[in-house]
Amino acid sequence: SYEQSVVSVGGKIHLLAIASFIMLILVVYTANLAAILTQNGNKVSIDSIETAVKQGLTICAERKVAMLVVESYGIDENNLVPDPIELGGDGQPGFNCPNCKARERVFNNMRRTHDDPSQYCNVALASQEDLDIMHRYGNHCDKMKVGESLTYISYGIPIHDGEYADALVASLHKEKANGVMSKSLAAAAPESLCPETGGEGTALDVKQLTGVWVITFSFVLIALLAKLVSRRRNSSDRSRREGRPLRGYDQWGNAPPHDMVVGGYRYDAESNGVQETGAGVPEERPLNHGAQKP
Repeated sequence: SYEQSVVSVGGKIHLLAIASFIMLILVVYTANLAAILTQNGNKVSIDSIETAVKQGLTICAERKVAMLVVESYGIDENNLVPDPIELGGDGQPGFNCPNCKARERVFNNMRRTHDDPSQYCNVALASQEDLDIMHRYGNHCDKMKVGESLTYISYGIPIHDGEYADALVASLHKEKANGVMSKSLAAAAPESLCPETGGEGTALDVKQLTGVWVITFSFVLIALLAKLVSRRRNSSDRSRREGRPLRGYDQWGNAPPHDMVVGGYRYDAESNGVQETGAGVPEERPLNHGAQKP
């Protein structure tokens, strides 16, 4: 048999640690493999605002964003969800009501399918920053950006046209060319708490596998302590050695697969006796209970 056979308490706990480690690794691998094979990426049927308009989808947006898109792309205002009058709005396209939290309402009122275009929408026009903030707190994880950005809003610092204006502008352009602004934006970008919904996912790191290591090493420490206690007990109480059995039993309750030979005699566990190991017919002798040698 190729199975491990251990007799001591420490050895049995060590074997339990190894078996637990193998079992936990297999469980983690199976669970992650199942998650990877069953995950469904967000399937979208549109990739631009023109496609959304052609399909007759309703659109949620803030008032200022709605007006900007209407003027730039010539979108019919009827495609936009109106401002809710019951929440203090004016009923015009785009959310501008003071009591409805327009930036959040853009995401809250999105539905894949609905039958009330006056309240719900299929797609939304929102800034990437707003969506990043929602994902930062694990909200609206079923919503994602599609297509290219429709417009950009630039912010700047007014500079007095004086003696140092040219040098200051040149210095700011130099910093921008060196990537200082891009690095700062990347460092300030919020980290999403939404789970991976597409691709192959990410592998588990050491931190996520901490539980496996803690359980395994706990068993190892317990085994080492058991071995240390056993050794101290045997060395401090030598009188008990006379009553120790010749053969221990493994974790399955079976005797080890090797022979126990003492003074030229082989111990037979079934008859609790010894047999001479020399040539000829083996001679059996009974062995008193608890004796260590004939």
